[in-house]
Parts: sequence; structure tokens; C-alpha cells
Amino acid sequence: MIAQQTSYRGVSCVRCGEPIPVSAKVVSLQDEIAQGEENVPHAFVARCHMCGHESVYEIKDLRRFGGEPPKRMWSRTRTAGA
Repeated sequence: MIAQQTSYRGVSCVRCGEPIPVSAKVVSLQDEIAQGEENVPHAFVARCHMCGHESVYEIKDLRRFGGEPPKRMWSRTRTAGA
């Protein structure tokens, strides 16, 4: 049986260093920039699934991580009406 190698693109959290997987839209921005398209955003906001810290990252910070994306370890609590 052949094991499939999985990977995903993401950034490293600036607070805890854990990988943050990004959406297909963010990956497509990286591809558009590489093709020389103009007026493409070069930054995006991502929230860490491990510590919950949110920050702005640059498209150039994207890299490929091996394995499965990490599962969310923190939980958000919302109050009524929020």
C-alpha cells in the first residue's frame, strides 16, 4: 500500500511559531503575483489555530508544510448580541 504525502501552504504564527494553514484564495494570490499580474493584494490577515493570535502576513511569507493542517486548539466564546 502506498501512503499519500499530504501538504498544505501556510505561514508560521508570529506569536507561537505554529503553522497556520491559508485558504485557497490566499494561495491563488501568490500564484497571481508569480504570474506578474498587477493590483494583487500582497498581504492578508490570519488567525493561529493554536494560540488564537491574529496578525497580518505577507504573501511572500507563504511556504509549504508537510502533513495535515493543525486542528484548532483554542475556542472563541461569543456573547449574545455580539
